[in-house]
Amino acid sequence: RQRDYEENRPEAIKRWLGAVLGYRVAIMEDRRDEARTEIAKQKKYARIGGVLNKGTIYEQQERIRAADEVIEEDRRYAKDNGVKVLPRNDKRVVDAEECLEANYDHSLNNTITQADIDRMIDGARSFAVDGQDCLWIAALLKEAEQK
Repeated sequence: RQRDYEENRPEAIKRWLGAVLGYRVAIMEDRRDEARTEIAKQKKYARIGGVLNKGTIYEQQERIRAADEVIEEDRRYAKDNGVKVLPRNDKRVVDAEECLEANYDHSLNNTITQADIDRMIDGARSFAVDGQDCLWIAALLKEAEQK
């Protein structure tokens, strides 16, 4: 299995890594936006009530920092692998998201987990690229999260 994986990995990287990283960057950008919104709310209500919750603002700043670091790492990882991080509206990013969304139990959690990804990968009999887009999307997502 490992040899099959390694032989097909370069083609999968060309086909899907930019989309997988685009998906991850989009999630991080959303987290940054949510944190900025929360900081703005804290400031707004501080003007009304006179109390600024610095702890909450600091937590949101740390969320922004963490998201920025992931985005930077993903862009570097893309460059190291000779691909571009695709924008969130690219069809391949949308396809990657739909694939991942279809492969986890929404009633248990609101996002794909490492266990979901491992289940997809462990169930593979082959790592041929053609016809196994979701498998490679999951495998490349796992690699990106472990880098």
